Amino acid sequence: MFSSALSVLALASLCAGVLAQTYTIFFDNKCGRGTPTLVDQNGAVLSTGGAYNFNGSIIGASAFLQTGSCGPSGENCCTLKINDDGAGPECTKSVGTNNCPAEKCSASGGNLVIIFCD
Repeated sequence: MFSSALSVLALASLCAGVLAQTYTIFFDNKCGRGTPTLVDQNGAVLSTGGAYNFNGSIIGASAFLQTGSCGPSGENCCTLKINDDGAGPECTKSVGTNNCPAEKCSASGGNLVIIFCD
């Protein structure tokens, strides 16, 4: 009985791992300056230009081009708010800031590409 319960638990764990979706956020900096930066909702740096992989969801993250004048969470700079409720990441551009590099997002197959100065 214990052996079959353990087998069922192992199978359930394996299936959960197979069903977990992995998403990736990519950066493309065409500005020739600055560092693409991704921070979580608490301000912890998740990426400084490299691809960022995550499982499940990401809520309240911000992406911005750090040129030296941005605060640690993108204050005083254009930011892209990134959210994912499990269906794949999407982003919304912040408004009300001047001197924005032309940022855009492109979502495809659960991945998100953030382009600066396109």
